[in-house]
Amino acid sequence: MELKCREIRRSILTEIGTLGVGHIGGSLSVVELLVMLYNKHYTRGPIFCQ
Repeated sequence: MELKCREIRRSILTEIGTLGVGHIGGSLSVVELLVMLYNKHYTRGPIFCQ
């Protein structure tokens, strides 16, 4: 999970840097929560983090 969160954070920074707009703090602070919820409660499709 830690590796996937790091990948997502890197992607967020890249996208916000490329676009030049966005709220970095809110985007980065919710990463762990969303990954955890996805892994525990999403039952359709492939497993997000292994």
